[in-house]
Amino acid sequence: RLQQLELARGPDHPETITAQCTLASMHFESGSQIITDSLINKVLTGSGSPSHLPKAAQRQAAEVLLSMGRFSEAEPMLRNCLEADTAIHGESDVRTARTSLSLAFALKQLGQLRESERLHRRALSDLEAAAAAAAAAGVGSGGGGGGSRSTEADILVAMNNLAEVLRDLRQFKEAVRVSRRALGITRASFGEDHPDTLIAMNNLAMMLKTAESRDDEVLELCQQSLATADEILGKTHQLTLMFVDNLVMVLKDLGRLCEADKLLQRCLS
Repeated sequence: RLQQLELARGPDHPETITAQCTLASMHFESGSQIITDSLINKVLTGSGSPSHLPKAAQRQAAEVLLSMGRFSEAEPMLRNCLEADTAIHGESDVRTARTSLSLAFALKQLGQLRESERLHRRALSDLEAAAAAAAAAGVGSGGGGGGSRSTEADILVAMNNLAEVLRDLRQFKEAVRVSRRALGITRASFGEDHPDTLIAMNNLAMMLKTAESRDDEVLELCQQSLATADEILGKTHQLTLMFVDNLVMVLKDLGRLCEADKLLQRCLS
């Protein structure tokens, strides 16, 4: 389809550029880094300036750049998209909140923590309001006009990212509070044994390890998430191995070196 558009409409036509971004996204998801780089660079250099790209192309290109870790290139496009979403959908719309989340994440990675915090808080507030309105109306809080991702999933993303920003700002008590809320929502939504719940437990454990001297709770959360992952996912699953690493780190910090070494030997075997 991209070749057909290039022949029929030309390489600089908005539909052609948007199709290039869609193809880049597909290649990134399939793990084709070199092809993704080539397509995105072609889009960026061909436009002269990211602000000249069609809005749909800017959004797709920005999301690909975020996934590739090219945050400084994604930031201006996300600002353009946020301005457009605010004008078209309003400040409190779910679609605007999702764009705010993407920009807030880019800013977090760029070290612009205060603005990232502000955008995360605003997005979280709007998403929670949308979820509450949907619940009151007796309908699901699905895409909200912005795709298949649920509002609840966006709320959890916002909470987890906000907790990390607050930690980096050394606002430790609130960071822990937000992490606890995220775990509570995840546990209620998916159950105790769901991988997302196990990740949320580990996230809270690592937050407590950084923010507070709560060694007993940190150890309990790490041990529980690992034991459940062993049973549900298996000992060689990527998440299980990540939980092993975290528990080893906690045990070493507690001076329990024999237990830590035993876990490491399990991984090696």
